[in-house]
Amino acid sequence: MVTLINTSGKIKVYNLDHPFFRTKKWGARRMNVQVIEEHKDGRRMPKTLKRSFPGVITLLAGESREGLPDQVQAVPAIRKDIRDKRIKVVKEGKAAHAKAKAAPAAPTSDKKTTRRGKE
Repeated sequence: MVTLINTSGKIKVYNLDHPFFRTKKWGARRMNVQVIEEHKDGRRMPKTLKRSFPGVITLLAGESREGLPDQVQAVPAIRKDIRDKRIKVVKEGKAAHAKAKAAPAAPTSDKKTTRRGKE
C-alpha cells in the first residue's frame, strides 16, 4: 500500500484507466452508449454499444490519499507526475514514520528556572 501526496500546488485528477482498476470497487462503470452508424447505402441507424468508463482519483493541492495499492504507480498519468516530482509516493510503512518525523516534539528543558531566571 502507498500514499500519494500532491506537491504540485494545483488540483490533480487521474483517470484510473488501468486493468487493475477496471472494477466497481474503484468506480469503473459499464454503460450503454448509443452511436449513429452510417451504412454503405447512405442510411443512418442508431447502434448501442457497451463501453467501460474508468474510476477517478482527485487530489487537491497538498492533499494526500492513503491506502492505495502499489499498482496505482502503473497508471501512466500518475507515473509521469511522479517522475516530474508533482506527486510524492510514500510506502505505507514509511508513511506513519514520515508523519511522526514531520511533527517536531516540544522542546524539553532539564533546568529549573525561577522568576528571576536563576536556577
